[in-house]
Amino acid sequence: MNGFRSLSSAALLVLAFAAVLPAQEGAGRRRGGRVGGAAQASTSEPTFWLSVGTGILLLAPVWDGNSQSLWDFGDGFPLTFAVEREFGSGLSAGLAGSYTRAPLVYSGTGSNSACDGSIRCNAHATVATYGAVFRGGGTSGQTGMYQFFRLFLGAIQYGAFEQDSPRRKLPPGGANKDLLFSAGYGFGYAFTGDWRLELTGEYMNGVHERDNLPGNVQTLARHYSIGLGLRVGL
Repeated sequence: MNGFRSLSSAALLVLAFAAVLPAQEGAGRRRGGRVGGAAQASTSEPTFWLSVGTGILLLAPVWDGNSQSLWDFGDGFPLTFAVEREFGSGLSAGLAGSYTRAPLVYSGTGSNSACDGSIRCNAHATVATYGAVFRGGGTSGQTGMYQFFRLFLGAIQYGAFEQDSPRRKLPPGGANKDLLFSAGYGFGYAFTGDWRLELTGEYMNGVHERDNLPGNVQTLARHYSIGLGLRVGL
């Protein structure tokens, strides 16, 4: 879709900006310089940050007109990751994503009775997110408690729908991708300047397509997540 091409271009611009923007003061300190003929000592301030974690994802129901089905999701427990470049004290941008295999009650509507001939069944589906992330808070080199915010723009992908018993594939046959934007806020504790533990709460909005849906169906799915992760400076 044209929207996703624009989204991909925006994400690439964010990454390119973060990659080429000089960390003016920090760059000299990391690589070392010369003042009055004497070499400056290098510091361990990170240039990149790697984050990994898990948590709980509270997924809202999603109506899908193309497969004539309702996906009434339960709780998911995603694996999360992010890779960011720091371009200012406490400011960074990069790529982030998550993956979970979430339970749901799958309900067919209209002509869809894919649940072994019935209308409703227990099932699982893959839910993944990926896109560009920007965050601020928690300056380099600090230790102790800090606060931060996180903004995300990307996609949420639903796919690999499968009935639990008997095991059988369910529509849609391919992956379904929606625009996703979110805002998060959290607390962290820096053990050292580049090893941190973070707790994040995030409010997520996924925009599903309206194709073949009644006019009164809401296509904005509001998801929530609480995550605990480790953040390491490189």
